[in-house]
Amino acid sequence: MVALPDPKKGEQLVLLTNVKLATPKALAAASPGVAAINLPKKVMIVEHIPILGTGKTDYPGATQLAAEWLNAANTDDGDDA
Repeated sequence: MVALPDPKKGEQLVLLTNVKLATPKALAAASPGVAAINLPKKVMIVEHIPILGTGKTDYPGATQLAAEWLNAANTDDGDDA
């Protein structure tokens, strides 16, 4: 999960996963007792989570990937208006 800037709320959480059926609703159902504010509202399904040469998660790479995905989604939404 990565945190990205949000103009209204300060930051937003985005979940990067390779689980094809992942949705925010499914995540909430699998997380009883976790407040909705702590769960991501957006889920990005990717083939592979970015990793470093050491095999650890590449958090800067994941953040950049999520930011590009959100920017593309926001651009697409803006064209429809």
